[in-house]
Amino acid sequence: MQGAERDGDQMMQNGEKCLKTSLFKWSPDWEGAAQYYEAAATKYKAGKATAKCAVAYKKAGEARKQLDLLFQAAKNYECAAEQHTLANQHELAVEAYQLSSRLYCENDNADKGADLLIKAAKTMEDKHPEKSIEFIEKGISLLREAEKDFQQQDAYKKLLQLYISTNKLEKAITTLERRAKLASSMKRNHISNPSYLSIIIIHLARDDYVGADQAYNKYSTNGFGSSTEGIAAAELLDAFESRSRESVTNILARQVFTFLDNPVIRLSKNIPGNLPAVTNATPVASGSSNSGVSSSNSVSGRNKSEENKVFNVILGNDLEKKEEKKNGGVAVRREEVEEEEEEEEKLVKGKQKEEEKEERREEREEESEEEEEEEEEKKNESSGNNNNNNNNNN
Repeated sequence: MQGAERDGDQMMQNGEKCLKTSLFKWSPDWEGAAQYYEAAATKYKAGKATAKCAVAYKKAGEARKQLDLLFQAAKNYECAAEQHTLANQHELAVEAYQLSSRLYCENDNADKGADLLIKAAKTMEDKHPEKSIEFIEKGISLLREAEKDFQQQDAYKKLLQLYISTNKLEKAITTLERRAKLASSMKRNHISNPSYLSIIIIHLARDDYVGADQAYNKYSTNGFGSSTEGIAAAELLDAFESRSRESVTNILARQVFTFLDNPVIRLSKNIPGNLPAVTNATPVASGSSNSGVSSSNSVSGRNKSEENKVFNVILGNDLEKKEEKKNGGVAVRREEVEEEEEEEEKLVKGKQKEEEKEERREEREEESEEEEEEEEEKKNESSGNNNNNNNNNN
């Protein structure tokens, strides 16, 4: 291990020599320096000298940047960020991620740039959640500009987690609405409908029945009301309005709620605590100030008691059959969702591989051109030397 680190130190010294100028060397040898720095990084990595490895990668990145090789420079800065993270140098890691992201974007690779901003956000989420949120929002903007809709979903998921962990529930609701809108535009109801259900849960978790009821009415116009998630939301609202803790707890135990984001599932556990520990409770009377519930508003919004009866008659199911059908349907839908996500992930990975192949091809062409130029220069120098020798002989 120590031998590898010593070799890395020697490579770093050689890289520094390449950058020195003299009377007969007017400009730095950036290419030579980059090669030495990258070799040093490899040695340091083998020797587990993570902090030195990060510095070597950053110097290699600067050298590649001087040569206008943006992809290689961005890659070196990305490696530097990873090594800083291993060395628990989180602030330096974030700085390197930012530089790498900027270079990827300049090289027309916005989705990779966004991915690194999100990695930077994860690095600082514990100590600086506000800054982490800012980075994810920038990443989403980059993905939106690059029309990378599928990749935005993962970013929204991380953003939702941060907003809930910092108790910014209004921001969390806005994030879910943005995600649902994007999913609807892609005809991904398996993403939009759970997002709508999550919004209703967040309202109920903070004892805001009126907000939850209004959200249900708003989203039902999008087809949410007839979905598995919509049916579960309607029954949850009924149970909450009746102030029945037992009913709410039983509904929340259903399978459909297990498919939501983990932060939302944790929030849902707070809902029964907002209700009295009384079973078979009667509905709240009109005008009651308990948790801000207004029965007149509820009835005008959804007409629950009558409409739900009609709905059940149309379906031709009693409660037990409906529950059985829902659970079976949810399981089938979940399998379809997983298959669709796997296919989409394969497509994204395939595109990324094609882009990487194209980038490597461009790199090889650039290197080939540089080698040809060097050979041409050598030929010219050789030709010049031969002419000088001939003149001397004459």
